[in-house]
Amino acid sequence: MPKPPKEVNGIRLPSKPFLYTLDQVAHLLQLPETELRSGFVYYATESSGPNLKRALVARNIANLGDTPDWRVSEDEFKSWLKRKGFKIWYPSFY
Repeated sequence: MPKPPKEVNGIRLPSKPFLYTLDQVAHLLQLPETELRSGFVYYATESSGPNLKRALVARNIANLGDTPDWRVSEDEFKSWLKRKGFKIWYPSFY
């Protein structure tokens, strides 16, 4: 197993959380994007009614007046996958 250089004390992660686009989520779930958008996504501030924990919450990160840019946070995506019974695994590099 490779060892990190001695001068490195840790791994620097991005300061902002990762935000998936809806087409990236659809690709990971192997679903058509139209099916994902119509059946599985709750659009925060746009959808009517409460989110019943079964929908994936997407938030618009576009500026007011611009075309909506819907994104799903990494934490939201992981939580939704767990609620749906998916097992999350991470590739091992060892």
